[in-house]
Order: sequence, then structure tokens, then C-alpha cells
Amino acid sequence: MASINVDAVVIGAGPGGYHAAIRLGQLGKNVVCFDRDEVGGVCLNWGCIPTKALLHVGEITRQIDHASEIGIKVPKAEIDREGVAGFKDKVVKANVGGVGQLFKANNVTFAYGDASFAGKNKVSLKRKTARPTSTRRRRSSSRPGARRSTSKPGRTTATRSSTPMTPCSSNACRRTC
Repeated sequence: MASINVDAVVIGAGPGGYHAAIRLGQLGKNVVCFDRDEVGGVCLNWGCIPTKALLHVGEITRQIDHASEIGIKVPKAEIDREGVAGFKDKVVKANVGGVGQLFKANNVTFAYGDASFAGKNKVSLKRKTARPTSTRRRRSSSRPGARRSTSKPGRTTATRSSTPMTPCSSNACRRTC
């Protein structure tokens, strides 16, 4: 089992987790952020951001349908489902890429896998294809956020550290999306 030492570990790369990881990086901490899915969590990848992209398409369609009310004559809007899906994917990719760039700019290391506390100052990462990795940390933050699957019970936020840590707001997603 490989082992690395860091100043802080953030479990969960959703809006609360990636904000915490980036801020710790800005403060000069050696930080690693773990998530089993993509950077941005449910909000950026499957929830808030894709929904807002689709709502934008709906709003444009509505404006076209009502354009005659302000003296603009246009044919009825026609929806290209593949084009709309492509637009949504492009918006998601841009947002996820932006968080990835912020990770790089602030020296945040990101790793895919299931992270769990293995001791007071130890977090274990079970990667999907590799053997487990052990990380020793001075501070940690767990930001499990929303779930795509309802088959597992919700987790609670777990912070274990001898030094108090200010948690991100529980409604971070509403604040950032």
C-alpha cells in the first residue's frame, strides 16, 4: 500500500469539497481531494448546471415563440435533441474543466476512488483499478454532498482534526450554482 503525507485531505469534490480544497491550496497547504466520481459532484455533472443549461434552451425557445409580440416574425422554434444534449455536455465540460484548472493553479491533487477514515490521522483510498493508497493528514474535510444513487444511505459530514476547521456552508451548492 502506497502512503503519502499531506497537510489536508478533502473527501468529496462537489461544490463544498472543491471550494474547501482550493481555499486550502490558496493558503499554502499540501492538499489532496478524493472523489469516487467526477470533479464538481452531482451539481456540476448531473444536477444544477445541466439543468440550468436545459432551462436556458427552454427560455430561448419561449422567447422565439413570443417574438411576434414585440414585432419580430420568426418561424416556430424546432428542437434538435442531439444539439441540445451537445450544448448541455459542452456547458458541463467547461465547468468541470474550470474546477480542474483551479485545482492545478492552487496545487490541489485530485484522485478518483472511495475514501474512508482509517484512523485519527489516516485516510484510505480504494481506487477502482489499483491497490489501496494510505494518506496521512493533519486536517481533513468530508463533503459527501448529493448522491446520484439512492441505494446507499446518506453520509454525515466527518471532520477529524486536532486543529478546528471551518466547514463550508451546507447550502454551498445553492450559493455557487
